[in-house]
Amino acid sequence: MRKLSFFLVIILAVSLSLIKISTVVQAKSPEIQAPLDFSVESIDGNLVNLSEYEGKVVMMVNVASKCGLTPQYETLQALYNRYSARGFVVLGFPANNFRNQEPGTNSEIKNFCESNYGVSFPMFSKISVLGDDKHPLYAYLTGEKSNGGFSGDIQWNFTKFLINREGKVVARFEPKTEPDSKEVVTAIEDTLAKLTPIEELGKRMFFDISLSDPTGQACSSCHGPVAGWSGPDSNFNDKGSVYEGATEGRFGNRRPPTASYAGDSPVLHIDEEGTFVGGMFWDGRATGEVLGDPLAEQAMGPFLNPLEMNVADEKSVVMIVRDSNYANLFKKVWGADSLDWKNDIHGTYVKIGRSIAAFERSAEVNPFNSKFDDFWHNANAKGLDVESIDETNWKKYRKLGLDDEELKGLMLFHTTGLCSECHVLTSVNGKPPVFTDFTYDNLGVPKNPENPFYTMGKKWNPDGKNWVDKGIGGFLEGTEKYKKYAEENYGKQKVPTLRNVDLRPDEGFIKAYMHNGFFKTLKEVVNFYNTRDVDGAEWDPPEVSENVNVDELGDLGLTSEEEEAIVLFMKTLSDRL
Repeated sequence: MRKLSFFLVIILAVSLSLIKISTVVQAKSPEIQAPLDFSVESIDGNLVNLSEYEGKVVMMVNVASKCGLTPQYETLQALYNRYSARGFVVLGFPANNFRNQEPGTNSEIKNFCESNYGVSFPMFSKISVLGDDKHPLYAYLTGEKSNGGFSGDIQWNFTKFLINREGKVVARFEPKTEPDSKEVVTAIEDTLAKLTPIEELGKRMFFDISLSDPTGQACSSCHGPVAGWSGPDSNFNDKGSVYEGATEGRFGNRRPPTASYAGDSPVLHIDEEGTFVGGMFWDGRATGEVLGDPLAEQAMGPFLNPLEMNVADEKSVVMIVRDSNYANLFKKVWGADSLDWKNDIHGTYVKIGRSIAAFERSAEVNPFNSKFDDFWHNANAKGLDVESIDETNWKKYRKLGLDDEELKGLMLFHTTGLCSECHVLTSVNGKPPVFTDFTYDNLGVPKNPENPFYTMGKKWNPDGKNWVDKGIGGFLEGTEKYKKYAEENYGKQKVPTLRNVDLRPDEGFIKAYMHNGFFKTLKEVVNFYNTRDVDGAEWDPPEVSENVNVDELGDLGLTSEEEEAIVLFMKTLSDRL
């Protein structure tokens, strides 16, 4: 009887051990295919499926608190700060395999990392990375069969594995290789620069001049990277600022906004203050209500617009993609039968829109690598909240990446200039700010008489020179759901991101500003904000006189020097090409 009881206890213990292992380590399929197929307990004891990091560039590191290399926590955190907005993440796995250098509990380890190094990247429960009790994740990372190019036992704390967006290990760095070494930084940047298959597919479409009728116009024709993914033609910008479509002589009615930093715009809705938020295009007509993604809906619009790319219908677009040199990539991304031009034309067309949106959300289009971004990360590392900068404390932010005039400009941008009322400094999802709250506003911008849409024939512009751009109000009045709100929104245009607002290929290149391109310099824009309502300023009247914002601009009392400081700050928002 005692023997039977003993064996029952053994069987129960083994069963419980197996149950524990199955809860700590799970895979999406019976056969582990990649390091992100595992599930591991977080340092707080919650089960985390590592697949949630798919699509990111991941650095896995076995860490320890009492090691000579422990100061690497600081540079690991710095890497995370610098690149997280571009889709990079560090995952820390405490392990006590080497000379008892990680003896503490999970709670003690967490407190040590946060209090001594300000660690904010994900940390996991203590595991073993060596020996018979090696965690299955590290058995995979070090196994010859599973990870042959980078296999071999972990030699010490702070071994680093770099994993690309497709979940494959692409590099291994031994413990003494510092996280901020040229070798590591180059590998991270090279890996971040590589697009995922769906992003690459979207890019091929974005630059494809055959996706128009007649051929010759691509998305990039109006949204060029050299000009911050906005209008890339200095001559167009200098005049009407509205770009010619695929058909000669046909023009839209607004200048092209930037295609970058738009992916966080939510589905169009009314917030608690009664303000419209979200959607895409200057007038919000790509609401996102159909697909749940305004950016994808926006990407589907220009192909069929007769004033833009002028393709006859969705089927024609799908067939162009079917016959393209990236058709196989489309099938790789969406499935072997995904290029269906017979039975599911619209479904295939939606996939085209979603692919372009994926590229427009990629790190290539949204690198977050401007001078301001360096400053933002440095300020955060010092415990300084950029959103708290004001007249009393701005000098505390010195020597963090902006020079004194740029820093003063940021302070004025956030205080007297009232710019950040709409171009907010709020961080979203841990990323630096994108300088828009995605709302709509009528700034009282004058009509641009050089807009070529005024001269379009009656088929396209029945009102001729009397046409008035009602902005989102014009869109709302054509909808059943929102038409009762149209009048109070006449003249309001989408608040654009200010990122890359001054990015240009050379100093002589002319950029255009506002929805109609009325202004040609940032100095003009800031001066307009400052003096629009000042007696003697002699600005032309607003195109739409209703609903003009008189609370946040018009008579700000800025000096000429203060205007220039704000301009200098906005120039720091240009990404490094």
